[in-house]
Amino acid sequence: MMSKTSPLTLSRIAITIAFATTAVLFTACSPKESTDSSAAESSNSSGEAHLSTDEQKVSYAIGYNIGRDMASQPGLDIDQGALSAGLADALNTTESQLSQEEIQTAFMALQKRMAEKLAEEGKIKMAEGAEFLAKNKTREGVIETASGLQYEIIKS
Repeated sequence: MMSKTSPLTLSRIAITIAFATTAVLFTACSPKESTDSSAAESSNSSGEAHLSTDEQKVSYAIGYNIGRDMASQPGLDIDQGALSAGLADALNTTESQLSQEEIQTAFMALQKRMAEKLAEEGKIKMAEGAEFLAKNKTREGVIETASGLQYEIIKS
């Protein structure tokens, strides 16, 4: 039986996609520099960016926020090369290397994998909770009701 992906997880995925879309649109709609020196000075081969202009700082911040959010998603493994290629294609208004069907299939597979991982983590947490309750009810002063609720009266 497959459990449903939590609305919070789907919401975070949607927010990540919205951030990525905003970053693409923001960068694509920004005025281009007349010289190539700004592109050359904005980053180097080590991945460090030269952040001297507001456009560079905002671009970096958008990328950083997207990356941080993606890194925090359980089950979301990002291929940085493919991510960079997708951003570059979108920013250069190049046609996508994937069809809409391929994109939809990939997202559906990701959702399934994330749902499975969350279900697995949920089972582990349930087992830990059951273990805690079993141990806790043996403590002196802990009362357990017929429904399984445990409580302790603390006197000051």
